[in-house]
Order: sequence, then C-alpha cells, then structure tokens
Amino acid sequence: MEELIEVTLINPAKIDGVRQPAGVTVSVTHGVAGQLADSGAIPPLSDLDDLWPDIEAALDAENAEFEQAVAEKAKEIAETVVKAAVDLAVDELAGQRDEAVERAETAEAKVASLKRQLAESTKPHEGNTLAAEDGSKPKAAAAKAPATKKAKPKSPAKAGVKR
Repeated sequence: MEELIEVTLINPAKIDGVRQPAGVTVSVTHGVAGQLADSGAIPPLSDLDDLWPDIEAALDAENAEFEQAVAEKAKEIAETVVKAAVDLAVDELAGQRDEAVERAETAEAKVASLKRQLAESTKPHEGNTLAAEDGSKPKAAAAKAPATKKAKPKSPAKAGVKR
C-alpha cells in the first residue's frame, strides 16, 4: 500500500468519485496529490517542498517549547511529591521520638520510685537490734543462746523411787 499524505484543498475537487469542497484536508497518495496540484486544487507540490523546511522548523520549535514545558511541570510535580513524602516521614519520626521520650520519662520516674522504696526498706527501724546506728548494713545476729536441755525422765529405779 502506498504511503498517504495529507493535503488541504484550495479549490473544490473530485477525489475517488466524491466531490470535496475547498478548505477540506484529505489523505491521498503521492500520485493523486500530483494530479490535484496539476489541476490547481492544491498548491503545486514544489511550493510545498519549498515551505517544508519552514514548517519543520516551526514544528521543531513548538516541540522544543512543549518538551520544555513538560519537563518544568514534571520537575514541579516531582518536587511536590518529594516534599510531601519528606513531611510525612518527618511527622512520623517526630511522633516516634515523642513516644520514646515519654517512655523514657516514665521509666526514669519508675526507677526513682524504686530507689526510694529500696532506701526505705534498708533504713534502720526503731527496735531493730540488728541495724547499726550509723546506717551501715545490719550486722550478723548475736550468737544464739544455748538451748536448754530438756530433762529426760529418769527411770524410777534411778530416781530413787521405791517400789
């Protein structure tokens, strides 16, 4: 199949048996385009060839401007997305930090409370003979008093009991 080109009619023309008014853009083969140019329905192809470098330069300039605009917009979108992600991460980390600080403060308070309880439990109490007066560790308990021996019942014969 032959390659088609688009041409805009400057005068009415009959293409493939169908009348087309001036101003319509149609797709035709190069052979049909040559016939349309010869009949005056489109500008001569040599005129189009002369205009093509200008058209191509204009299209290239428009494409460059378009690509520049797209690149700028893409950069703006990327910066916005990155900023939002960083803000979210910072907020999450700040929340975790606050929770860790709260847990540390709670732990410090618990340690202080346990230290107070320990100090109270090792403090000498009145009447505690084991605790030293100077607050040092209690000394070992005094030696136990010897236990008294229980008297064994003597047999009646040894006890001097008469029978």
